[in-house]
Amino acid sequence: MTRFLIGSAIPFLLLAAGCDWGSSIDLRNESGSVVAEQIRKVAAGNDFAQPGRWETKITLNQVDAPGMPAGFVEKLKTQMRQPQAAASCLTSEDVKKGAFYVGEENQACRYERFAMGKGRIDGLLRCADQMGTRSMAMSGSYARDRYQLVVTTDSQSAQQTGAAGKVSVTMTMDAHRSGQCLGTEGRPLTRL
Repeated sequence: MTRFLIGSAIPFLLLAAGCDWGSSIDLRNESGSVVAEQIRKVAAGNDFAQPGRWETKITLNQVDAPGMPAGFVEKLKTQMRQPQAAASCLTSEDVKKGAFYVGEENQACRYERFAMGKGRIDGLLRCADQMGTRSMAMSGSYARDRYQLVVTTDSQSAQQTGAAGKVSVTMTMDAHRSGQCLGTEGRPLTRL
């Protein structure tokens, strides 16, 4: 479940770094593939995000895991009290290809809603498979050179029903373009 909790937030690290373009996306009950394609279309036709060095800070706001040992949850909270930071280099080619979107394209997942435009982003992704059920809600604001996004994930294990198998995490992601790439950054995650 940890992959979903943290990994599914990654698509929006550079996705929401967006733009002031007039186009917007407003989708209901769509797959990750459809959402990705719509974002790539917008990115290909506009000055979607500013290439350069992007610095991202992820802050864990809340963890609720009633089925996990209290010591484990406290250790996680202690480790995450300090914001996690990362830097990546987004090239002009990355922007043109929409290479910053690496969201859930799993057949077991659907975006109940995904809307992005006029400096706001809002979405709800739901997944159900043999591992259990998961949801990820996101809401935030963006401009061409910065964004802030609050992400809440809720997971329910198929192996442990009820409170014992439930995990809920809320985090805030803040990012900004800090200048030209220095060559020391990581690359944006991509499947292209």
